[in-house]
Amino acid sequence: MTQQPAVDTLRTEAAVRFLDTDFSECFAERRRFDSLIWEVTKFTFTAYSAMLAAAVGLYTFSLQQQVDLVPAAIALLSVGVVVGLFMLLLLVRTRVYFVIVTRYINEQRRHFLSDHPVGFENQSMMLTDVDRPAFFSTRSTHAWAALLVIALNAALSSALGFIGAPAGGRRGILAGVIFVVVGVAQAVVAVAYLRSRDGISPSEAVFGRRR
Repeated sequence: MTQQPAVDTLRTEAAVRFLDTDFSECFAERRRFDSLIWEVTKFTFTAYSAMLAAAVGLYTFSLQQQVDLVPAAIALLSVGVVVGLFMLLLLVRTRVYFVIVTRYINEQRRHFLSDHPVGFENQSMMLTDVDRPAFFSTRSTHAWAALLVIALNAALSSALGFIGAPAGGRRGILAGVIFVVVGVAQAVVAVAYLRSRDGISPSEAVFGRRR
């Protein structure tokens, strides 16, 4: 019986060390997820700019030199759209991971600050809300990054429709309609998915089922 207090102390110290390490590692993961979102955004912008310029160049060369390079331009834009949709999926999923890790960090911070250690009052109100950040927020820079990728996907789809459509006066209208439809569809699906992650467990949010 005399050993029990010592065992409890060792367990407490081990738990504190674990949470300390876990907090640091989660913060590193949070930074990694944030960096990944911006790296994906920069890559998408750069790649799309190159693809769109190349496709327009091929199309213009075809008109000027009477060489049919339109199929090559269509193939290039088609690949770009597929890649772009994957990039959007990657952004949305990374946002889910980012939010889950951030809420966990907030929970740990709230736990250790609840007893006002060494008189610390947290008057700056450093985040301790386990329900924040929301998976989707119009004020989030991640949402604006996703919006940029959505706009780029819509632009490539619009260019694809314009180049692939038969020559005529309505190609511009078709391109405009495609831009709006593709852009809105992506935004609706992405927002709906992110909002559906709120109010469920992290396991359900990531894996889509109870564990």
